[in-house]
This record gives sequence, structure tokens and C-alpha cells, in this order.
Amino acid sequence: MKKITLSTLTLILLGTLTTSMADTMSTTEQSATQMQTQSQEARQQHVENMNQLKEKMAEMSPAEREAAMKQMRSQMQDHSEQRDGSHEHNGGGEMSHTRTMTQKRSRTQEMQHSEQMKQGQQMAQHQRGEQMMKEHQAAEEMMQQQMQSTQESMGDRTSNH
Repeated sequence: MKKITLSTLTLILLGTLTTSMADTMSTTEQSATQMQTQSQEARQQHVENMNQLKEKMAEMSPAEREAAMKQMRSQMQDHSEQRDGSHEHNGGGEMSHTRTMTQKRSRTQEMQHSEQMKQGQQMAQHQRGEQMMKEHQAAEEMMQQQMQSTQESMGDRTSNH
């Protein structure tokens, strides 16, 4: 049998560790890539959901919008309380701080959403107003043309007599 020297054993261990580290790094990179992809998909889904919500809200009457906003706030608060309640058993003061931060974030998001809805409503009203102005101008132009043609035809009749 051959004797394994200390340097040979060291080289074998280093090779094994290097291979193991490479596998671990590869797995970590794959996990990071998957998490990043999932995060991007979640953000994209959130954007799509918000756009759909904005479209639906723009079609609602002001009273319907207000009722929907109240319902959504209530659901978000209930969800937040449920989530906070399940975490409270794990951590004391830290959970209280987390709950406070979550509530602040939720309020901020509600305010941002409300502002976006107001902007959407204003934009829709502005567009409707512009459309009505264009229609009004077209009607005025048509009336002026009719008046001119009536005046011209009346002028032709008086000059013929």
C-alpha cells in the first residue's frame, strides 16, 4: 500500500472543498435568479392588477368608487391585522415596530392609490370636457355655415326682386 502524505491529503481536501463550493455557488446563483424572476413577475402582476383596478374605478360613479375604496381599505387592514397577529407570538417589541411600519406603508399606499385615482378621474373628466368642447365648436361652425347660406339665399332673393 502506498502511504498518503500530508501534502497529498491536503490537495485532496482542497479539491473536494473547491468542488463543493462551486456546486454551492451554482445552486445559490440559480436560487437568486429564480427569486429575482419571481420578484419581477410579482411586480409585473401587481402593475397589471393596479391598471385593471384603475380602469374599473374610472368606470364607477363617485359613490361606487368611495364604497369600493372603503371595502378595499377594510380588507387590507384585516389582512394586515391577521398577518401581524400571527407574527406577534414570535417576537414582542420588534413585531410592534414591524406592525407600525406596515401600517404606515399601507396608509401611504392607500394615499398614493387614492391620488392616482383622483388623477385618473381628472384626466377622464378633462378628456370628456375636451370632447364636448370639440362637439360644441363643430355645432357652432355648422350653425354659422347654415346662417351664412340662409343669408346668402335671402340676399339672392332680394336682389332678384
